[in-house]
Amino acid sequence: MRWLTVTSSVVGALLWSAAVIAQPLTIDALQGNWMMTAPSTDERALPRFTIDGQSIQGFDGCNEFSGRLDQPGSIGSTRRGCPGQTLRLPFDLSDPMPRLTSGKIEKGKLTLPADGPFPETSFRKGS
Repeated sequence: MRWLTVTSSVVGALLWSAAVIAQPLTIDALQGNWMMTAPSTDERALPRFTIDGQSIQGFDGCNEFSGRLDQPGSIGSTRRGCPGQTLRLPFDLSDPMPRLTSGKIEKGKLTLPADGPFPETSFRKGS
């Protein structure tokens, strides 16, 4: 009977831990500078973004952008023509929060899972 109690406690703790880990990211966890990781790519060409409070700004691989995360549709960007092979941010700038909060952060690395047209993509946290 004691074994059953210990096992139940351990299983319960593991399930609780898994539920905590599976929670969506928060805006607080996403604060800071993030740069896409890609092999053999000039760092200046890599998409990147900075989240400060509810503000976001960055480079999508072709254009500069900025706006507010708490106001979908408010993010504006430059409108340069981009070559087809340009690395691009793997989220829709009209409302990036659903995609950003679907990721996970481990050891300073943000990983966004594959979703529709977007492949799994990783970013490293910068200074």
